[in-house]
Amino acid sequence: MKNLIISDLHYERRIFRGIDESEAWDWLMSVIELHEPDLLLSCGDWGSAITSEEFYNLLEKTVVLTIYGNHENMSVLGRLHNIKESLPVLLKDGEIYEIGNLRIAGINGIVSIRKRSKAGVPRKRPEEFLNIAESLRDESVDILLMHEVPFLPQLYPHQRKSKKINCSIEGH
Repeated sequence: MKNLIISDLHYERRIFRGIDESEAWDWLMSVIELHEPDLLLSCGDWGSAITSEEFYNLLEKTVVLTIYGNHENMSVLGRLHNIKESLPVLLKDGEIYEIGNLRIAGINGIVSIRKRSKAGVPRKRPEEFLNIAESLRDESVDILLMHEVPFLPQLYPHQRKSKKINCSIEGH
């Protein structure tokens, strides 16, 4: 099975810092045409410009499993279903999806202490995020999709240490 993993497409209909973000979708479709993956995994941030029609053009070419990040069109992502597999496109937190010989899970969104949502995209409290990660510890997950940044308090001063989770990958 040929897999492609992406993140932060940021498909928007605007010019941002001199970059035409509306070209992101065409770029992705050209990569899909070139590599013909069986499975496309995304760690979120599709952008708010995606439409159901565009996404179904993608789903005709490959199976897509994604989590959401913090730049999304949630009304589109939440309605999408794969054509080639009987699976939703948007993963539910902590649920394991099997495709081929892979067990895939995800934790949606980003951590926020104050805001519960921004532009319609939900956020998680630190304990919510950690509880989902903890629930997957003994589940033999092959791929865990996340959009959250690692613990880097020098770069993100709002971060603080929390309860440590003993996560390990089998065989390592």
